[in-house]
Order: sequence, then structure tokens, then C-alpha cells
Amino acid sequence: MEKKEIKINKRDLLFVLQKRLPEIDYFLDLEKGEIIPVFEITKEDFLKMKNKFPQRFYKLKPFTSTETFFIVRNFINLIKDSKIKEEILANLEGKISYKKFKEVLKKYQKEWQEWLIYERNELLNYFKKKIEEKFPIFIQFE
Repeated sequence: MEKKEIKINKRDLLFVLQKRLPEIDYFLDLEKGEIIPVFEITKEDFLKMKNKFPQRFYKLKPFTSTETFFIVRNFINLIKDSKIKEEILANLEGKISYKKFKEVLKKYQKEWQEWLIYERNELLNYFKKKIEEKFPIFIQFE
């Protein structure tokens, strides 16, 4: 089966994957690459369209704490400065708290900037791989 290319706005996708507004559902239009926010007020109209074209829309979900844990853990392993790595691990006390991880990392500007880039790339790459395995599409980010 030939894969169809779709373009997705990476900023919009990252917003959804990091779930900034939990009261809104988001769907990816697999034909157009658009991210559609579904508010309570528009839900009925959207569901009619979704029922008419069930294969066209994919419900987007934020990353789970488990998925985020793996991204954080992998990033910690990449930190070269042992002092920073030790401080992060000491503050996490065996359990990775995303909030605590960010608090510690923000003290180190270089590593903080590296984290922001790393996190974005990992979220996008993981999403792309998951969707391309599930549907006959090829994703380009814009």
C-alpha cells in the first residue's frame, strides 16, 4: 500500500502531546494533517463528521507519565557533566518526578536548552513512528 504524505504543524502537535488544555479533545485529520480541537460546544458536529468518515480522524493523546519517564531517563544518561547528573538523580530519589527534574535542570542553562530541544525531538519522533506504523501515511513536520 502506498503511503500518503501529510504535513503537520509541529508546534500545534507539541502543544497537544504535552496537553496544555486537558478539557479539550484533539484529533488529527489523517487526510489533511490538520489538528482539530474539539470543544464541548462543537463536539456534536465533529462527532457527526467523524462517524461519517471513521478512518479519517485519529484522537490525539498527551504522552503518558511512562512515556515521559523514558524520555527523561534517556536524557539524564546523555548528560556529560557528572556533577549535574548526580544532582538530578539525588533530587529524584529513585523516582523520576518530571516537575522536580525540570526544577533542577533549570539551574543549568546549557543543559536546560539541550533538554528543551531533546524533548521536542523525542516527542515528535515517537509520535511520527507510532502513526506511520499504524496508518499508511508519511509525516512531514512544518
